[in-house]
Amino acid sequence: MALHVFETEKIEKKGKDWAIDVDILPNRIDCMSHMGLAREIGAILGLKLKVALPKIKEDRKERISKIVKVNVSDQNDCLRYTAKYVFGIKVGHSPKWLAEALGVCGLNSINNVVDAANYVMLELGQPLHCFDYDKIAAGAENKEIIVRRAGKNEKIFCLDGKDYTLDESILVIADLSKALAIAGIKGGKAAEIDRNTTKLVLESANFDQHLIRAASKKLNLKTDASWRYEHGLDPNLTELAVQRFVEIIQQISDGKCAQGAFDFYPRKNLPKRVKISLSKLGKILGQDATCIQVNKVFKLLGFRIVNIENENFIVDIPTFRSDISIPEDLAEEFARLYGYEKIEPKFPKATLVPSQKNDSIFWGNYLRGYFQGLGFYEQINYNFIGEREKDIFGFKQENLVELENPLSTEFKYLRPCLIAGLVKNIKENAALSSEMKFVEIGHIFEKKVAGEFIDAAASEKPALSIVIARKKDEEIFLEAKGIAESMLAGMALPEVAYIEQKGSGIWAEYPFVHIELDGEKIGHIGEINKDVLDALKIQQEVAAFEIDFNKLARLATEESYYEEFSKFPSVVRDISLLVPSQTRVGDVLDTINSVGGDLIKDVDLFDIFENGDEQDKKSLAFHIIYQAQDRTLTSSEIDMQQLAIISALERNKNWVVKKDNNQKK
Repeated sequence: MALHVFETEKIEKKGKDWAIDVDILPNRIDCMSHMGLAREIGAILGLKLKVALPKIKEDRKERISKIVKVNVSDQNDCLRYTAKYVFGIKVGHSPKWLAEALGVCGLNSINNVVDAANYVMLELGQPLHCFDYDKIAAGAENKEIIVRRAGKNEKIFCLDGKDYTLDESILVIADLSKALAIAGIKGGKAAEIDRNTTKLVLESANFDQHLIRAASKKLNLKTDASWRYEHGLDPNLTELAVQRFVEIIQQISDGKCAQGAFDFYPRKNLPKRVKISLSKLGKILGQDATCIQVNKVFKLLGFRIVNIENENFIVDIPTFRSDISIPEDLAEEFARLYGYEKIEPKFPKATLVPSQKNDSIFWGNYLRGYFQGLGFYEQINYNFIGEREKDIFGFKQENLVELENPLSTEFKYLRPCLIAGLVKNIKENAALSSEMKFVEIGHIFEKKVAGEFIDAAASEKPALSIVIARKKDEEIFLEAKGIAESMLAGMALPEVAYIEQKGSGIWAEYPFVHIELDGEKIGHIGEINKDVLDALKIQQEVAAFEIDFNKLARLATEESYYEEFSKFPSVVRDISLLVPSQTRVGDVLDTINSVGGDLIKDVDLFDIFENGDEQDKKSLAFHIIYQAQDRTLTSSEIDMQQLAIISALERNKNWVVKKDNNQKK
């Protein structure tokens, strides 16, 4: 069995017999019975399963149609309901063979009627339930069994001694006045079989598996019956099971059976028909099979071969094999019965084509590694924000994409930026550390309307964002800007402009800059608004940047250009100037570099001085490093270049170069 179908957990001696504990896979509901396992064992051994049909005696004086009526409210809830009426029974202890058989299978003996029902369930796989006929409420003509949904807050007292409160999603078996059982799960006390029972109605039914599973989960009530029903039983099994029960009860309790049976079966469960060819089978297995081999295996499994034409098999799948529906399933069945060990291992024949490079994935992985190296922790936040976040972060409702049917008020809108989530991460981790660095690559949503509707494709785009939190640090903005500069330089994007702007909403008014590349805005850097931090009770200073990831991936390149170190010495000259306080250092650097050309190796700002004698002025001092690749620069060349730079700076009437500080080094 272990080589062909299921693993055997243990084999144990039980009296004069042996008990085999088999681990049945959930998809093989047909094997959750002794008959199903016998069928599998027969197929493995090459033997045909013989099922002896039950032999029962019916009393022609009593007809079930005049005794009990069954009414099914919804045929989608109950696929089949078969009922028999048995009378003249004597409830008592079960015979030894029956009690021992149940004990080996882990069930306690209760009485001969209940034990017979459990025995049939184990033997055939079909759960049964018995109702005391005398305890069923009588109608105008005869007694009636009703299969219906429970009422709201309807209660039932079950055989396990517990009360259960039901609702409209739970199926019950009831009479005209009360619920008698939770369908497919548990019987109720109202129609319980006891020592005074002489007449009973036997139920052998098939219920919607999803309905039973949902009810079992909702009530937190698992039983042997519910476990079988929720895996999808074969409706064609109910009639055989009810007859087998009657056969046993007549043997052990002298019971009599009324003529006929009630059988509600509106939609017959017919065999599925699956087609498979020998060539298809060979491709799946990696080995050819013959018609004789396939025919033999399928017949052993109980599959009916309707037609064989040009090595194509048309196979009727028996209704108890609900797990078979496609050719691959048939190939698997053939392989396991034929023997996996007989299939020769072969290397697959395939053409390996390198996958096309995806820039988004490549640069996403690159940046995750880059920020990990800088000590950042990656965050993955929800794509939603609520009304509270909208108000705290200053988002305008007309710019937000609102969900028509949100899961909760906290998920009312799609997030317009990543920073809001990262700032909340800072609040959640504030007790663990006073300094935090977080990064996230995810999707944001900016409302784009096309006609009357939101353009979903245009509204969604990926973004990259980082936040740095630290207590009382005036340099935190410069650190965020430095990380952005270093990141962009590593992606071969060094020619980036940082345009100073006035921040609003989530951003502090100052400092705040737009990041531009080739005249295209790709993101912004700034500090988070103090009002936002106060609203979230964040005590640290927080700086952040957010960049359009699509633009970044499109403009970035892996190509790197390397320049040989110059063999010739460098010369450093200093220059300082007095400028208005609002002057950007970048503008001064642009002027120096544009005039200096290739001879300037680097320009470093080494001093800024404000609040001196001059009001609304600041002093800037730079190191200018001169170096050539092909020669040693002469003093005259450097002097000429320095004078050209001074002249260019002085063309701005608001800039004053301090010439007495312009000394050689």
